[in-house]
Amino acid sequence: MQARAARVAAEPGDYGIVVLDVQTGRGAAVNESMPMPAAGTINVPVLYDLYRRASAGELSADDLAEVRDRFRSVDTSWYSLAGADRVRALMTRLGATGVEVRRGVEDGPAFGAGLDNGTDAAGLARVLASLARCELLSRDLCADAVAALAQQEFHDLLPRGLPPGTRFAHTTGSIAGIRNDAGIVYPADAPPFAIVLLTRTPPPTPPPRGELPKTWPASPGRRSATAAPCVPAGRPRCGRASRCTSATACPTSWSAG
Repeated sequence: MQARAARVAAEPGDYGIVVLDVQTGRGAAVNESMPMPAAGTINVPVLYDLYRRASAGELSADDLAEVRDRFRSVDTSWYSLAGADRVRALMTRLGATGVEVRRGVEDGPAFGAGLDNGTDAAGLARVLASLARCELLSRDLCADAVAALAQQEFHDLLPRGLPPGTRFAHTTGSIAGIRNDAGIVYPADAPPFAIVLLTRTPPPTPPPRGELPKTWPASPGRRSATAAPCVPAGRPRCGRASRCTSATACPTSWSAG
């Protein structure tokens, strides 16, 4: 497992990976302490704290029903029931100090003010493992919280590597250059384990100034091509031809074929 995680981490970009047995605490990790944007995976600590408060009698059954319904529909207005200070206190209690909750997932004004949610793979895995063990929740509320995570509809990242039919209670997060997935896997023949994958890939490198990208968009008088030949206007293509290296490489009497 450690070797596989290391191979993934060798790919271009930044990767934080943790696989953690929730019963023994054993596992494998690569870059587990690397700070990364949390994106939608910040739902895990917020959801956990809301259920913890319900277990302590601070939230009603109606409040939790609202959380479940909105969580299912990816409506983050249920964050209004949470408080960043309370969630941060829970993270400290769990030892997940790398998880930083500062705003709701779709809080544009807070994002514009520079408030962003962050995490590392180790902290998020610790939160998931605690939830899987029902450490701070009643058994019924613990099962309900896991069921809320299991309603995730996006399965194009970590679930692709799991055997068909394996239960995976997880949440994903995607913003520009970021693709995250984190949850609890319940194998049919083994104890559950927490798994976290945080990824950050650099944007494509733009072509040098004055040069065309490798693939041109189609436009009148120009074919989509990797490098269109410059052909004298009115001459057959087999005549004098050179390779275009910029939009202004052809003399005005020539046209891009």
